[in-house]
Amino acid sequence: MAQLCIAKLAKTEDISVLWDLDILGIKDSALRVSTEEHDQQVKEDFQKNLRRADDGRYVVKLPWISESIPLPHNRGVAEKRLQSATNKLISRKEFERYDNIFSSWEAEGIVEVYAEKGTDHDGHYLPHRPVFKSDSLTTPVRPVFDASCRVGNQPSLNQCLEKGPNLVEMILPILLRFRKEKVGAISDIRKAFQMIEVDGEDRKYQKFLWWEDQGKKLLKVYQHCRVIFGMNCSPFILAAVLDFHLSQVPENEKKTNLELLRSLYVDNCVTSFDTLKEYEKFKNESTMILESAKMDLRQWESNADQVMENEITSVLGYKWNKKSDQLYCDIPTEWGEEGDPVITKRSVLSLAAQVFDPIGYTSPAVLQLKLLLRCRNPGRKT
Repeated sequence: MAQLCIAKLAKTEDISVLWDLDILGIKDSALRVSTEEHDQQVKEDFQKNLRRADDGRYVVKLPWISESIPLPHNRGVAEKRLQSATNKLISRKEFERYDNIFSSWEAEGIVEVYAEKGTDHDGHYLPHRPVFKSDSLTTPVRPVFDASCRVGNQPSLNQCLEKGPNLVEMILPILLRFRKEKVGAISDIRKAFQMIEVDGEDRKYQKFLWWEDQGKKLLKVYQHCRVIFGMNCSPFILAAVLDFHLSQVPENEKKTNLELLRSLYVDNCVTSFDTLKEYEKFKNESTMILESAKMDLRQWESNADQVMENEITSVLGYKWNKKSDQLYCDIPTEWGEEGDPVITKRSVLSLAAQVFDPIGYTSPAVLQLKLLLRCRNPGRKT
């Protein structure tokens, strides 16, 4: 999910987010205590409402800031955005592939057709758009839902939900423990957010529009049955569910539970062990622990693997050469838009935002970029 942080930085107009990364965990003591107390109370209230379905899957209520939900009726905005997204899909001949994603989600129970009786003004719609990744073999196109969509001065879904603590602060201690022992190991939870079910009463706030066919003659209304990748509260929900689940394990699994809990960053597990035997034991036990919650901890990689499909892989925004056991930061080499030599404040911001480095290895290199962004006129000397 470190890539999510990079994407957020690249698109935001508030460049102060860049400075926030530089001061992770460095806050006024009174403000920190107040924030931590609030986050702890939100977490406790959220976990009190947790329940489990018959198959063991966790069912959650969305963490609303207030009991009064002032979300606007935004179907008109959703329809306009759908037309734009559909035209792009058709022009790139990706409509069928995009449609198949929703069909597979419906078959898996991740989404369902909205069929509640009553007015269509009930609930809230999430506009979506396709994101294309030409270098991906498994997901060359995927839908991204906009929970920050607003209508006039009315709030967005994200503004109505508690977002929880800043999880980016966890990256540094996790990476330090990852480098501590001889055997480094990483894995991730398959479709982690979508493995958590949303209570039926809250699903109407996760509606979205799609077509019955490519002819674009009849609209279909879906609603998400699971937690959405894209809501600002999604990482908090996942972390709170995992924390609760791992606190319920039997006494004989406490050691593995503790190691797993402190090694998780959103859906990534990053840790290290002194021996290969310890790694194999943790791998087997942690996989079974999460399997009971209908979560699949998979794609295990280690520098101790005899066969390595990929010598270089990603670890929380960094690159890891498993063969030489080296961790390094991937620095962008392209400046601005292709074929455009003009340097603008936006291109400077884009370049600076592509460097995701919570440890701070690259601080001397990106310092000049950040100083430029602080100036009202980057072209003038200060």
